[in-house]
Amino acid sequence: MKHMQKINHEHIMMKWLAALALTRLVLPFLLQNSWYQPHRDEYLYLDYAKHMDWGYMEVPPLLSVFSWLTFHLGNSHFLVKFWPALFGAGTFFLCGHLIIKLGGNLYALLLFFCAFILGAYIRLFFLFQPGFLEVFCWTGIVYTLIRHQLSGQRKWIYLLGIACGMGMLSKYTTAFLITCLMVSLLISRQRHILFTKPFVIAAIIAFCLFLPNLYWQYQHNFPVAFHMEELRQTQLRYVSPVDFLAGQLIMNFVYAFTWITGLIALWFKKSWKPYRWLGFTFLFTIALLMAGSAKDYYALGLYPPIIAVGCLQVERFLQNKNMVVKSSVIALPLAAGIFILPLGLPMFKPAKLAKYYEKAGFTKALGFKWE
Repeated sequence: MKHMQKINHEHIMMKWLAALALTRLVLPFLLQNSWYQPHRDEYLYLDYAKHMDWGYMEVPPLLSVFSWLTFHLGNSHFLVKFWPALFGAGTFFLCGHLIIKLGGNLYALLLFFCAFILGAYIRLFFLFQPGFLEVFCWTGIVYTLIRHQLSGQRKWIYLLGIACGMGMLSKYTTAFLITCLMVSLLISRQRHILFTKPFVIAAIIAFCLFLPNLYWQYQHNFPVAFHMEELRQTQLRYVSPVDFLAGQLIMNFVYAFTWITGLIALWFKKSWKPYRWLGFTFLFTIALLMAGSAKDYYALGLYPPIIAVGCLQVERFLQNKNMVVKSSVIALPLAAGIFILPLGLPMFKPAKLAKYYEKAGFTKALGFKWE
């Protein structure tokens, strides 16, 4: 009887998750003013469709596949924006599914939905840039590992290899995550995963997926090294550790309590001990990115699973509280998030948007300065 109730509950939750993911897919199209054309960087990545190759100076080749699809399916503005919006919905779905699998209910899903759309992700997943693929793959890496822990099925380790390989084909910073993840697993009780046959096969899968781009880099004398040095000289040298850490708070500010709660739970709460590797992966990757003078948004891929854990923990903490308290925890940050939403997406035409920024005091904020 209890087993059937659990199945029915999960079925209902999956319906809610699907509805929220669909809302996440459509929402940016409703919010951004139709006056705006693609961002200048988007034109660069869209041009890859005319120069298909196994590599480019700036990024690995996976994004070019979607450039090619966009070009051959009509090159419409809708398609340019559809791909990041689709992967944004996919990222939300993966984290929402983790919430359900870890015992979460509708409250945790709704809290995660608000935290996910009222922050940097509303913008990230509406720009045709490598970040939307990178964050999806980083989330996929964590998702497959946790699903393996919950089920013990080998297929999730093989899918981990695919996620790592696709992540490396999305953006080279995935190497930072993989390195820190391996170290975190090694110092955790989950270290046995690293010494199993499925993990070795997964590593081979990841390497084979990345190999064509690695060979391309070798053929062209590793232009990524030149690009990174140029980037360091022109931009990254001006990013201080203080700015980087401040950016971590600003990017997901209104619901920052969710990911902070998630980190605290992973590090200190006994019930989350099996997943403590996730908390250490966050810490090590942040430290590595900061040491490399990375821009703050390079760390965005770390947060979705952490936020999901935090939302689940908040739900557990509030389970005996009344509806007023529960609603306030969602509604008060929601109101603040709606107020700053035009920072994420240009909801008005330029003149009106500029006035809104000035009236709201956004022009004096930390984000309004040149690198």
